[in-house]
Amino acid sequence: MLQQIRWQWLVGLAVAAILGWNLWQSTASAGSESEQALSLWPTTSPTAEPTLESITPTLALTPTLAVAEATPTLAMLAAYISGAVAKPGVYDLPLGARIDDLVQAAGGLHSEADPQALNLAAYLQDAQHVHVPVVGETPAPTIQLTAEPQAVAVAVPTAIASQPTLININTASAAELESLPKIGQAIAQRIVAYRDENGPFASIEAIQEVKGIGASTFAEIEALITIE
Repeated sequence: MLQQIRWQWLVGLAVAAILGWNLWQSTASAGSESEQALSLWPTTSPTAEPTLESITPTLALTPTLAVAEATPTLAMLAAYISGAVAKPGVYDLPLGARIDDLVQAAGGLHSEADPQALNLAAYLQDAQHVHVPVVGETPAPTIQLTAEPQAVAVAVPTAIASQPTLININTASAAELESLPKIGQAIAQRIVAYRDENGPFASIEAIQEVKGIGASTFAEIEALITIE
């Protein structure tokens, strides 16, 4: 009986040892897995939160268009000088120049020039002609042109512009009568024959008594004939 109990106790102790061993193996395995899992966890500190740096514009708004400096343009005029000067000709002078400036540009006056004939202090105009006379010469009028001359159309009455020579139907020959509109050789001969038979026409309207001259023909020649 005692031996049987001892045997059961040994078996139980063996079973307990086996169970303890298995439990220890399980615990060790779980620990290693926990350590392994912990080893996989990132140990580095999280990256610092990025900061937004201020953006400084780099585009330089420097104007590059060069503005040309305004250079005043000197207004000029052209004047012609002739007569008793050293070098007659056309000269370009600044606007506001006087006749004396033109004389000096032309080399000055000749010894025989008459300076009293000119107003040397007078202002010049563009396209002006200045003539320097010699002593005793009648000074020519100064020509002043401020602009290029242009032709001006003038209306002239037709009667004055082209005034025809009137034909006297009482004295004109047959050839002269033929120069009238609608008057041919035959009608011209009839006019001459009518005058020979009836005498001179008393009025220009009387020419309509000649055969072949009606109202329409008379209207064409009325302004071209006379009896005086």
